[in-house]
Amino acid sequence: MLTPLVTLVTPVTLYIKSMGLFSKKYSLICTLLIVSGCSSLQYKSSRISYNPAKVKFTYSDIDNFWKGYDNSMGKTDSTTEKIYNREYFSKGSAGLKDFELVQDLNRREFLKNTKLAHAYLDAARLNTLRVSKYQRAILSAMYRLKKIYPDARFPGIYFIVAGFKSGGTISNRAIIIGTEFWSLPEMKNNIDFPFSWMKNVVRTPGNIPFTVAHELVHFQRTRSEFPHSLLGKCLAEGSADFIGELISGDVNNRYLYDYAVTHEKILWRDFKNDMSANDLSRWIYNLGAIKDRPADLGYFIGYKICESYYRHMRNKTKAVKDIIEMKDFENFLRMSRYGEKFK
Repeated sequence: MLTPLVTLVTPVTLYIKSMGLFSKKYSLICTLLIVSGCSSLQYKSSRISYNPAKVKFTYSDIDNFWKGYDNSMGKTDSTTEKIYNREYFSKGSAGLKDFELVQDLNRREFLKNTKLAHAYLDAARLNTLRVSKYQRAILSAMYRLKKIYPDARFPGIYFIVAGFKSGGTISNRAIIIGTEFWSLPEMKNNIDFPFSWMKNVVRTPGNIPFTVAHELVHFQRTRSEFPHSLLGKCLAEGSADFIGELISGDVNNRYLYDYAVTHEKILWRDFKNDMSANDLSRWIYNLGAIKDRPADLGYFIGYKICESYYRHMRNKTKAVKDIIEMKDFENFLRMSRYGEKFK
């Protein structure tokens, strides 16, 4: 929803939107939605489709990045900056331009991270150039969402190189995927990770459909009020994981769930004491900041509350609609009956 990354978002939030990757996403998007009706982003409604078959997939930013990457080898920092501005940013798709704005991307930080991650990028390059092979799986997830949530809207899907800023995010016309987060080579034991958080965050390309599905659920909620409380944010991220799994088959931060399921009762007890506050530090968007347990366990709590609500609802279509469009988070928690299992 995403620190250097997400949650898995969603929205990071890859961990991003998964995983502490998207710590700035909500506040920035909310600002864009409120100020002048998004006057700075005059998007045409035709860019959003209610038909998955009409979704546009854009991969050109990946090719442009590698042109800049190759041409900048051995050059000074100032020359490298000019090359990337010419080959990558100035030729950027609508998705890349949105990413710069929504994620408040600093281009010099982008270049610094790219330089530090040289060895990883070399190893991941081939996978970044193969992401289009997952287009069919992404489309299948979109059609499943349309089936269980008929009001679903579908934006363009843009694959970029994000300078390790975010594995996935949304604007109000696009889903934007930071491809380098999902290009881990299979022979990962020999990979040189330039940043300590990468070992727990980057994934193989097979996670791309799960990431897009997560962000797609977030995209449906752009018309609703964004949450500010810990409970609201965890439900926003957990619902994107839960519905995303229904339509794609998995979540992109499975390691988190493997840990949390064996600690569920303790986690719920602790979360219940914290959930009305606005302090997110122990639960979400805390990659690299928490040491005694995995980051972003709020994703799991939000997921389990949504799962409980879904299981208790006889009308599953209505349950999906309620989960995606929820606004009264406290009432949703009560209706889920999640806490009853621990009594």
